[in-house]
Amino acid sequence: MHDGVICDNTVQIRRISFNQYSPWSLHGQKIKVAKWDHDIEDLLLAANVTNNETDLWDFEQDVNHTHFSRLDWRKGPDPTQGWPVALVTGHRYRFHWGEGVDFERMRVYLDELIWQSTDKDVHFMTNFTDVRAAMNITTNNGGGELVANETYLQAAESIISGDNVVYNQTEVREFHFMMNAKNNTEGRGNLEITGHRCVWDCELPVLEDCPIPDVS
Repeated sequence: MHDGVICDNTVQIRRISFNQYSPWSLHGQKIKVAKWDHDIEDLLLAANVTNNETDLWDFEQDVNHTHFSRLDWRKGPDPTQGWPVALVTGHRYRFHWGEGVDFERMRVYLDELIWQSTDKDVHFMTNFTDVRAAMNITTNNGGGELVANETYLQAAESIISGDNVVYNQTEVREFHFMMNAKNNTEGRGNLEITGHRCVWDCELPVLEDCPIPDVS
């Protein structure tokens, strides 16, 4: 009646924020976000849509935002110098900054006053273009608990916020993790992600290639 959008009670929208990033080249960059559920991914793979410079990752090609939406960086408040993202829970999203700028540090958190323990999960995946010796998630609650890689590969009902996996193969290079409000008492609603590039005399262990799941 009033040009509004009416959603039924199965749709739930929650906000997740990103800030406290490095390197500085991320400053002012836009985030590209696309819903990336497995059925969508299967259709794109069947159509031979891949992450090359002439396909959907480049906004110059995706001019109509067929796949990705653009979210602007903002000065603040909440978050200060970062990106607030409103998402429909219960889905998986693919996102990256600018034209594929890799982050070395990123804080991601949800609003604990709004999120409830009964809310649906939100799954994230992001590509990285450079080599990564490690991708780590730690809780940002003062304790700094390191969340083990490959925890994302557990049975779906066992995954909790912060569980993650790294696919470091050259043809993939993706980082996946999940967030919800079920384990906020453990600091799982406030996370810090760090990406480490192994350089000369690097003491970081080499990240083993995690098997790529068959999504066919």
